[in-house]
Amino acid sequence: MIGRRRPGTHRHWDGAAPKPAINASRPEPGLSGTRAVQVTRFGGPEVPDVVDLPGPIPGDGEQLYEVSAVGVNFADIHHRLAHLT
Repeated sequence: MIGRRRPGTHRHWDGAAPKPAINASRPEPGLSGTRAVQVTRFGGPEVPDVVDLPGPIPGDGEQLYEVSAVGVNFADIHHRLAHLT
């Protein structure tokens, strides 16, 4: 039978969202640094600088998310070239 589970292998939902696994190796917010690309002036591809910044600390009512990668699109390039200010 395609698309059916074997008897005795039913999944039960208790109504609660799954809890994320706790990773003890993650540092506390604000204790680790962050690498960032900063554009502090207009210009060509030599303008962006990779800098080390202090780790972010969320304020009251804010949430801190871990980001492993981000994208750059043409709007970012136009802004760097002063086409969009």
